[in-house]
Amino acid sequence: MRKILYFKFLIMFFVFFDSCQSNKEEAENLRREAAKMFIEQKLNRAKELYQNSLDYEPNHAPTIFMIGKIEYYSKNLSAAEEQFDNLLSIDKCHPAGKYWYNKVKAINASKKDQSLKELLVLARELPNRWEVVYTVGTMLEEQGKITEAIELYNEAIADEQKLSLIYLRLNRIYEKAEMKSAAERYARKMKMFDSQQQVDQK
Repeated sequence: MRKILYFKFLIMFFVFFDSCQSNKEEAENLRREAAKMFIEQKLNRAKELYQNSLDYEPNHAPTIFMIGKIEYYSKNLSAAEEQFDNLLSIDKCHPAGKYWYNKVKAINASKKDQSLKELLVLARELPNRWEVVYTVGTMLEEQGKITEAIELYNEAIADEQKLSLIYLRLNRIYEKAEMKSAAERYARKMKMFDSQQQVDQK
């Protein structure tokens, strides 16, 4: 009797596992095709495919994020805000989700001031924050807060200057690893960045 129950359990487990794997694969295939449609700017088809993938993985944060972006680019702002709000209910620390949620809210005049406060925090916290800095700086300029905009831009420039050191370290790492093409690529990046800095300082 125990053996029968054990074998029944094993069969149920493998059926369930196989079903989960199939669902995941189907969702990945749909997302891959959706990403292709998005790149080709076929937004309606991309959204349809992303939404279909949610049937297999309902709380897949990157998919919800992409649907939100599609709604934004399609000028469906209330739908976009809803998607980003849904995303943050799943992952409240999603940095890109926070940015886009507040970016969409900022278009609504009644929500603009609160969104600006949230975006200012993100502009000083996110590691890859250049898009946020641009958005917030533009909003500050529109409100006549030129001093605050300049301060934010200068903070971003100060951080950007660290890129030269990062390129240098990557160049040396790849040189030691005898990966010549990668080392040369970062040497060129460092040279271009330093040249631009010298032009900006003139």
